[in-house]
Amino acid sequence: MKNNAVFISIGLILVCGLLFRLPLLNGSFWLDEAAQALESIRPLNQQLLIREDFQPPLLHILVHFATYFGIQEWWLRTIGALIPGLVTIYFTYLIGKKIKNEALGLSSAFLLATSSFHIFYSQELRPYSLPAMIAAISWWIVLQLKDNYPIMTTEKKNKQGGHQDTSIKWWIYWTIISIAGLYASYLYPFLLIGQVFFLFWQFRKRLSTVVFYCFFIGLGFLPWLPSFLDQLSVGQNVRASLPNWETVVSTSQPKALFLVFGKFLFGVLNLGISVNFIYLTLLFLVVIGVLSYMYWNKNFIKIVWPICCWLVIPVITAWAISFIVPVLQPKRVLFALPAFYMFISYLAWEGIDSYKIWLKYFGVMILALVLSLNIYSSWQYYTQPELQRENWRDLVATIQADVEVDKSVAFFAFPAPFPSWVWYNKTTIDSVGWGALHVSEVPNLDERIQDLEKYSYVITFDYLRDLTDPNREMDVYLTKHGFVEKTGHSYPNIGAVRILVKDDSLKLIE
Repeated sequence: MKNNAVFISIGLILVCGLLFRLPLLNGSFWLDEAAQALESIRPLNQQLLIREDFQPPLLHILVHFATYFGIQEWWLRTIGALIPGLVTIYFTYLIGKKIKNEALGLSSAFLLATSSFHIFYSQELRPYSLPAMIAAISWWIVLQLKDNYPIMTTEKKNKQGGHQDTSIKWWIYWTIISIAGLYASYLYPFLLIGQVFFLFWQFRKRLSTVVFYCFFIGLGFLPWLPSFLDQLSVGQNVRASLPNWETVVSTSQPKALFLVFGKFLFGVLNLGISVNFIYLTLLFLVVIGVLSYMYWNKNFIKIVWPICCWLVIPVITAWAISFIVPVLQPKRVLFALPAFYMFISYLAWEGIDSYKIWLKYFGVMILALVLSLNIYSSWQYYTQPELQRENWRDLVATIQADVEVDKSVAFFAFPAPFPSWVWYNKTTIDSVGWGALHVSEVPNLDERIQDLEKYSYVITFDYLRDLTDPNREMDVYLTKHGFVEKTGHSYPNIGAVRILVKDDSLKLIE
């Protein structure tokens, strides 16, 4: 009966996780998702040509094969994000069960299933949900290593004539899954650092074994190393061309850690990096720290150590590296979120199992508080457009209805038309970029805009203009060539989109 109840419970949690991830699954692709989709629909022999996308190739290849069966948003996200998200929930349960008991596994999995932060990235066609799944599977394998060596009893060793180490297969599994993680995310090495810490502690007398398999993990990534260095060079060129780019891809160091743990706690809620946000996050971390101190003993250390190696070490090391290269963002360390909920669940259950009444109530309150935050932030995500992805699909349809498509051109203050525009425009409206990242690098901007005079409508976007054209020089040249704003639109997270018409009488006299 107990096994049946547990089986039903984890089944209901997975169904809940699926139901929470279905709303908005077919929503519009935003910029990076559209770029991912456009790259994935190319022929197989082009799937490794991703030097402009600072990501490893595993998701590109996976989604490429998914495109053989369809290219709808919901389908590509299901393969690239939704299924990995559900698998992560299941392995979170298995890990919690293995670390302590069924209660820890079920509560950790349920919190992850209802997390708006995990829901959001279980619906995003980018390499966040996939490496999180690989990380969860990898940690489950690491715990199998702990339990499977040594496996032979003295009686069996004498009977079979020697010691047989059945952990070898788990070392091989860990090597393979770790290589897959390196091809899924460039931040996966930070997770590996935490696992190596744990394995060094667990196999103190067999450090050479850990080093041996780490060597093969590194060897597995070696074929991709030249491509990684090429991508790194492209990224450095982008930062050189766009002085404010780092403010987009990273957060200032003093606030980065608070943002990670704050997003883990509050989910997609747009609280900003305000003083109140920092105070609330800090207060929660202090409560967690006090509880950890109260429960501190040998058994506590034994259970919490793998969780800390999964959660704290990767985030702290990524934060330290960010002083050199800005890499730390909450979504990039999504693989640590299950450990966050597992740590909270463990502290809560320690209180619930305590003989002290006030600790029992406090444990229940912690679980109820985090679950309430999950439900509330998930509801806000479903109902508030500003918390959702950029709706390029509706925007393109609206613009196409507002202009004469055969007499219109979309002009982008960017090297080429935005991938999100390309994905939904389907070449209906002519589109052109100005050929460089920053306005200072654009050759003959005046001549490029002069070429637009053959069109009756010019469509411009404020999207990313603060980076590429902060002084709005493009607007000056458009006015010079007789284009005036007719109408405009504004979409959440996209900003202003302007439709200009040609009026020769308003051309400026040079």
